[in-house]
Amino acid sequence: SRRALSLRNPVMPRSDYQFKCVLIGDSGVGKTSLIRTFATGGSPLSAPSAGGVDFATRQLELKGKTVEAQMWDTAGMERHRAVTAGFYRGAVGAFVVFDLTSHASFGHCERWLRELRAHRAEGEPHLPLVMMLLGTKADLRRRRAVVAQDAKEFAQRHRLLYAECSSSDASEVCLR
Repeated sequence: SRRALSLRNPVMPRSDYQFKCVLIGDSGVGKTSLIRTFATGGSPLSAPSAGGVDFATRQLELKGKTVEAQMWDTAGMERHRAVTAGFYRGAVGAFVVFDLTSHASFGHCERWLRELRAHRAEGEPHLPLVMMLLGTKADLRRRRAVVAQDAKEFAQRHRLLYAECSSSDASEVCLR
């Protein structure tokens, strides 16, 4: 069953805008931890279990407007290659997530990007989509397997934004 994590300020009005972003990538790269940190405002360990969580919402105040940001997680679908076009529908942002300590997960980004673009082309080719390559587990410097320059070049080649983060350090995950 679908569950959502939410961090809403009860005194905030209804949102002026709603944005959906999707996180895709191999199982175990940290997508669920990112979602938990986003939803709880910075404490991934205090969030409920990730089993079955499909998305998290959070209201933000940006330039005088109330924005409801939704972050959608594949919630294990990627293990069975069951990520469908419906998952991507309505998204205005996509994070292609890989683990900086796993060269294999970085190598699979090409496939994730192909799948993302194919689903968008068949469903909503007219909608703009901001895409970012996101390397996780940046705090595990001694175990790093992916060279930053390689990731940056991949992002440039595919016209993606690029960032590295650690979901255990909320300051690197929270939207600002």
